[in-house]
Amino acid sequence: MRRRRLVATSTAMLLAPALACAQGQAARPVRIGYLSAFEAPDRDVDALRAGLRTFGHVEGASYTLEIRYAERRLDRFGALLDELLATGIAVLAVGGAAWQVASRAGQRVPVVFAMSGDPVEAGIIASLPRPGGNVTGISFLALDLVPKRLSLLKEAAPGIRRVGVVSNPQHAGERNERRVTEEAAHELGIEIVYRQIRDEADIVPALAAIRDAGCDGLTAFPEALTSAAAARLADFAIENAMPSVFGWRNFAAAGGLMSYGPVRHDTYARMGYFIDRILRGARPADLPAELPRSIELVINQRTARRLDLTIPHILASRADEVIE
Repeated sequence: MRRRRLVATSTAMLLAPALACAQGQAARPVRIGYLSAFEAPDRDVDALRAGLRTFGHVEGASYTLEIRYAERRLDRFGALLDELLATGIAVLAVGGAAWQVASRAGQRVPVVFAMSGDPVEAGIIASLPRPGGNVTGISFLALDLVPKRLSLLKEAAPGIRRVGVVSNPQHAGERNERRVTEEAAHELGIEIVYRQIRDEADIVPALAAIRDAGCDGLTAFPEALTSAAAARLADFAIENAMPSVFGWRNFAAAGGLMSYGPVRHDTYARMGYFIDRILRGARPADLPAELPRSIELVINQRTARRLDLTIPHILASRADEVIE
């Protein structure tokens, strides 16, 4: 069962890009670059293509897409960026951790990002409403969603008293996410057991500490490191009878009890709006960066059954997707 709820919508006219030459003949397709933090195939690239189609851009006709895949190796970003710039791209889109080269790329071409962290704290824009440079885009980090996640967990399992939090302190915006989490936990009468992970080797000891602290619930701040460990986190929670809630759908798909957060496809598709505006002459400095416009609640009923937990009907009825 799947239903998607739009938190905010925007209506876009299907306009052909203004890329014609003075004689009225069609110009050659503009070259758009995309730097992926992941390996091929990357579904986020397909979402970007869908977003561009929304604004009338047709691949092969009005634009071509130059893609480079870092295959989760951060040390490759610099060389891959140089390759993309050498192709003569008019604008660069960066996905996930590839935001790390946004500032350097912005010295040469306009840049549009989709990132999990806080772009202001990361130092790539001055503020959301006024990016101030040659970089703009969309961040997944909407702090107002954080209290709702804990509230949903408490609704699903009212007896929860102590929740383990797994967090990467190197993630831009992590301190604010922790602050908001602790404030929400206090309001709900929940104790937080916070454990940091900086790389994959930290995951096992962090989870062991959470188990030994007697936690009866689990969450993790969503970003690249915790997302890559989604199945391990979900399995740990099930094995230790901990209802869990996370920020992205892939955690629930991997076996987490619930997720509440941005719709990944829609967020990456939104990059098409920024690229369209830039190709029509807008400056990134004048295009306010955004937070996600569509949010989804996903509940994994298989996991609920394994936890011998009955999800309240009123909660299940609000889900955008129930994994059976």
